[in-house]
Amino acid sequence: RPSGASGYFAVNGTLKANSVIGIAVDPPGTLNCDIHLELYDTMTVEAEIEVYKDGSMLASYSESGLELPAGSTVINACVQTEESMTCSGTYMIRFYINGTFIYEAEGDV
Repeated sequence: RPSGASGYFAVNGTLKANSVIGIAVDPPGTLNCDIHLELYDTMTVEAEIEVYKDGSMLASYSESGLELPAGSTVINACVQTEESMTCSGTYMIRFYINGTFIYEAEGDV
């Protein structure tokens, strides 16, 4: 789980520092989601995620220097929502690369 930061992005299960992630089960106020992308070329980008609940933004996290390989890629986004309880309810996420809207999803947690 994140420590000393508001979140992280991992690409295909690996952090930028090349260490493998390990997620605790249901940590309070931490939301995890996977974003599946198909890329034509390798890219180094700035990624940003926004987390909404009931139409209001709960949290956002951005990170520059995220290396994305060509082909099928899974970005795991882990964001601290600052909720005091384990995340539950209906959440919407919006994902951006280099400031451009890429992906939106809504679901129950």
